[in-house]
Amino acid sequence: YIIVDCATCGSAMQDYEKFLADTPERHKSYSDVKTKLIHITAFLTDVLKLPESAYRVKAEYRGKTITWHDPCHLSRHLGVKDQPRQILKALKDIDYVEMNNADRCCGMAGGFSLHYYELSQKIADRKVQNIADSKADIVVSGCPGCEIQLMDSLSRHKLPVQVKHIMELLQ
Repeated sequence: YIIVDCATCGSAMQDYEKFLADTPERHKSYSDVKTKLIHITAFLTDVLKLPESAYRVKAEYRGKTITWHDPCHLSRHLGVKDQPRQILKALKDIDYVEMNNADRCCGMAGGFSLHYYELSQKIADRKVQNIADSKADIVVSGCPGCEIQLMDSLSRHKLPVQVKHIMELLQ
């Protein structure tokens, strides 16, 4: 397995074959990468098949209300949607709430937010409203790019919501 914790990186690695395979050897090599690549949440739930009791939240997050943001690269490109929720729902010491439109883009979209910052922030404003409506203390994701976008957007709106990668929650 090639385990990734960044949805955008995993998504890019799955496209190596399409963009970089200029010889039969590279075609085979990049094709092999694609078959071995898996997001950490899918690896824990689908490959290791860890029981719910295996997931424990760090002490600093106990008692917190947590919501999940679906990164586009994770849910749409890598096909990982249920696995992070399965992990979050297994954490006994948090209150997991599903935000409205959790699968809507946050506006990061790789380099999009750098080239079209104002438009990306308009997209992010909808996400921020959904986070606020969830009353979550923490919004969790599986993509560092989304995390940066969410931190920036929540800060602009002066909302005291933390942003964490799902793996940061686990003990």
